[in-house]
Amino acid sequence: MSSGDEGGEVCRTKGQVVDTGVEALMCSALERPAPYYAKVLEPIANQPGAWNSLRVGIFQRPEADTSVQGYTTPKVSDSDVMIGEYTRNYHSLMRTFHPFQLRGKWFALYSKDYTSTRIMELPSCKDLGGEERDSWGFCPVDFWVPDLNYIQSICDEDCPRYKSETHKPDYTKSCTCYTKVTHGHGCPINPETRVKNQSCISNEGCRKSREEWDKKHHIWHFPDRVHGFVAGCVWGDDSSWKIQYLDLSRADEGIIKREERFGYIELPAHLDLSKAVNLEAGDGYWWLRIATESNFELATGKSRADEDRDYYRDILSRIAKGWKTPQTLAQMALDHEWDDPKMKAELEKEKV
Repeated sequence: MSSGDEGGEVCRTKGQVVDTGVEALMCSALERPAPYYAKVLEPIANQPGAWNSLRVGIFQRPEADTSVQGYTTPKVSDSDVMIGEYTRNYHSLMRTFHPFQLRGKWFALYSKDYTSTRIMELPSCKDLGGEERDSWGFCPVDFWVPDLNYIQSICDEDCPRYKSETHKPDYTKSCTCYTKVTHGHGCPINPETRVKNQSCISNEGCRKSREEWDKKHHIWHFPDRVHGFVAGCVWGDDSSWKIQYLDLSRADEGIIKREERFGYIELPAHLDLSKAVNLEAGDGYWWLRIATESNFELATGKSRADEDRDYYRDILSRIAKGWKTPQTLAQMALDHEWDDPKMKAELEKEKV
């Protein structure tokens, strides 16, 4: 795989840290780095002519106590404890260790064999299962499991926007719930002490009133993090990284399902998955946004996909006229004409 090598990871493998996991919190900081990360301990020399393997350590931050909401940006330090290790049969770690929470427990997506994705239980570091080694498998270089959280707004029963099985909200009218926040004496919003264009942010009495109102009218939701993403490639298609979907609904059983749900889409060269994939949840909706890469010929405006299609259509035309082409080239043309049944049938008939 060549694209990952260009980042210089091969030159600086020892000590390389992969710290990509995040933890969702219900506090002023809604997200913080996960309490686990991986670090390359040392390269392992293999037989002459073969690339090195890596000895990878798994570390836990001792201060990463989930009951402490004050710590937000922990750093890698000497006080971190190594809780396990594994050997990866590739000379670069890439971003192939990714901790995530599922149903109150910690797990990690990782790749000890460069052709497969597996699940590790944390902090035990036990391998639970996943994909097996496959010479034609999807080689991962990056993982991402977005944290999911959203606020559900609850309206009072006498509010026009109150929603229930028997009451349909009227969104043409303004919400009246916030008018019930009590603004104390001295507050710029209090009718008796009103100050034009001023807020009550600094008023202590109002702050407590707003906090009580928020607790009553907002409910935090943290859906299970069962949606994962992997970037990588199959062997020989490493000019770019492709993005695929991971079903993690049974990850705690060691079962994952990878699929090309969004088609053949490429990760932009300047982004990692955490920047390219955004999963937004709300009260009754889910939105997935993925930044992908497209390449165009500047002079003509043609996309690279169009150029490829023209090339393989030319091959098809030659085959139809009796030109005998190598089987590998004919198969490539067939693969690129998958959306044209007539051409596919023609190519299947003529392929040698």
